[in-house]
Amino acid sequence: MFYIFHGDDAFSQRETLAELLARLGDPSLLELNTTHLPGSASFGELREVCDVVPFLAPVRLVIVEEMFTGANGRDVVEELLAYLPHLPETTRLVFLESQALRSNHRLLRLAEEAENGFARRFNRPEGAALSRWIEQRVKSHGGKATPQALHSLAVNIGNNLALLDNEIEKLVLFRGEEAVEAEDVALLSPHVAEASIFELVDALGSRNGRQAAILLSQKLAEGADPFYLFAMIVRQFRLLIQVKELADD
Repeated sequence: MFYIFHGDDAFSQRETLAELLARLGDPSLLELNTTHLPGSASFGELREVCDVVPFLAPVRLVIVEEMFTGANGRDVVEELLAYLPHLPETTRLVFLESQALRSNHRLLRLAEEAENGFARRFNRPEGAALSRWIEQRVKSHGGKATPQALHSLAVNIGNNLALLDNEIEKLVLFRGEEAVEAEDVALLSPHVAEASIFELVDALGSRNGRQAAILLSQKLAEGADPFYLFAMIVRQFRLLIQVKELADD
């Protein structure tokens, strides 16, 4: 079999790959029969490792990253089109591509038509799809969350799924059987905290004293250290100054 996983959702790609590996037998034996190749590998190098008979295991696994979008992507297409339908039955060949391939890419068409091929596009979820992903992820970690908490995670972290998963796991462990609240997200997520600090800096920069005072009071009420707040405010202003200097060059 050969698999083509492509698209900007590397997190889901890796999870799907892990599920595939779990079905391939003893992990220790599979590790002995696994080869990782860079996208710069030649077709000859790829074919050489794919044709090797597995040692004390039913299959050999070959993982190639960024072959189609790399410098020699076009060079290997013709050879792969001829070779992949005849891939040894004991080989599982996985292509990982961080960019989505064109829908009419010839290797994608081959994967759809060949009996031993499989292709899947992985896109980072956005909007309502992102909210559903976060909600499902909370459930998969054995927790629950309020709609406000889900919205706070989506707005402040976005669709960086690896980062979201880490934050969700941390929040679920913190709350236990209780639902995660928006206040928990603000308290435990440094990314959310930094976003609120940026709002404070923005209020200071625009000389909105009332809004700055409200935001500062909120941070202090949450238990934020005053010296930490001061350091973060200085850092944000330094970054703004650096951006302005770069724009003026």
